[in-house]
Amino acid sequence: MKKDVFKHKNFYEKWENKLTSKYIEGDLTKANSELFISYIKNISESKSIGYANRNRSKVKAIIKGLQEEGVSDLPKAKLKQIEDYFYKWKKAGHSDDYAKRWNAFWNWYKEQNRREGKVVQDLSLKLGNFKQNDSGESSFVWLTKDEFDKLRSYFDEDKQTILLFMFDSLIRFPTEILSLKTENIFQKNGEVWVEIPKEISKTIGRKFNLVYAGESILNYIKKYDKKQGEYLFEFSPVMFNKEMQKVAKQLFDGKKSEGGEFYKKITGYDIRHSGAIHFRQLFQKTGQSLDLLRERGGWNNFDIINYYTKRLGLDGHIQKEKLLLQEDKTKIEKEVGNLKEVLGLLVQNMENKYKDKTKIEKNEAQEVVNDLNQIVKIKKLLNS
Repeated sequence: MKKDVFKHKNFYEKWENKLTSKYIEGDLTKANSELFISYIKNISESKSIGYANRNRSKVKAIIKGLQEEGVSDLPKAKLKQIEDYFYKWKKAGHSDDYAKRWNAFWNWYKEQNRREGKVVQDLSLKLGNFKQNDSGESSFVWLTKDEFDKLRSYFDEDKQTILLFMFDSLIRFPTEILSLKTENIFQKNGEVWVEIPKEISKTIGRKFNLVYAGESILNYIKKYDKKQGEYLFEFSPVMFNKEMQKVAKQLFDGKKSEGGEFYKKITGYDIRHSGAIHFRQLFQKTGQSLDLLRERGGWNNFDIINYYTKRLGLDGHIQKEKLLLQEDKTKIEKEVGNLKEVLGLLVQNMENKYKDKTKIEKNEAQEVVNDLNQIVKIKKLLNS
C-alpha cells in the first residue's frame, strides 16, 4: 500500500468538512466558488485526493487572478480576457504550467455541460503561445557521481545510506521510498535486490539489483532490526530536502548545475535524475540495453531517457547505431535462415539421387565422390 507521505487525505478532508451549502471559497465570488468546488471534488474522485490537493491552490490562484481582471463569473468570460491574463503571466517569466491547469479545468467544465446536452464557449488556450522562449525543457539539479559523493559525505551514516540507495535505485522521492518495506529488499545470487511493488509505484512495478548500496542497506536493516512488514525508512521529506539544500549551498555557493538549476535548490527527486544520468553514461560505455535503465527507473517509455541522453549530448547517435545494428542482425539472420532452407533441400535432392541406386557406373564415380563431399560440407554448415 502506498504511504500517504504528505497527509493528503487529512488535508483534503479538513477542507471538505467546510463545504456547507453556504460555504464560499475564500476570495472567490459565489459563482466562481461553486464551479471551483465542483471541479476539485470531481478530480478527487476521478483522479486522486493528492491530485486534487495539488490543484486546489493553483486553480484557485488562476480564478482569483482572473477576478482581478474583471471576470466574476467564469462562463461569461471572453477568450481575450483569458489570453490577456496568461500573456501577463508569460511576460512575468512564468512557465506554461498554469495555462495547462486552466485548460484541464475548462475542458472538464465543457465535458460536464456536454453530458447535459449543453454547449459552452471554448475558453481553452493554445499552449504553444504561452511557452517561454527557451528550449521548453525543465531544469533540475544534476550531480555528477563525484559531486554526489562529496555532498553525501556531509551527512550522518543513516542519511548517507538513504542517499546512496536513492541514487542507486532511481526510486521516486518521497512516495515510493517511504512506502518501501523491509521485505522489498532481498538477496539473490550473492547480490542485493530491490522490488518496488506496483501498488506503491507511480507507474510500473519492478525488480533490480543494487550496484552501490547493497551492503549499506543490509547493514541498515541489521542495525535497526527491521522486521517484515515495517517501512524501510522513516524520515520527513521536507526536512530531508532542507538539509540537502543547506549542504549544497555551502558546497556549491550560487552556482548552477549542468541540469540548469541552482545546486542550492536540490531535492530528493534530483538524486533520481542524477542517478539516471550516471547510469546512462555507464550504459554508453558498456553497451547495455537501455531497457534495463527504463525498467530500473520505472518509466513506461523512453521519453525521459531520451531527455537525459540529449542533456549528455548523445541524442540520436547511440539509438541510431543500435537500431541499425539490430536491423542488420535481423536481416542477416533472415538471410541465413533462407540459405539453410535452400541448402537443406539441395542435400535432400542429392541424397535422393543415390538412394535407390545399387550400381554406379565407372564414368559416374568421380561425380558421386564430388556429390558426397558437397553433402558433408553442407551438413557441417547447416549445423554450425
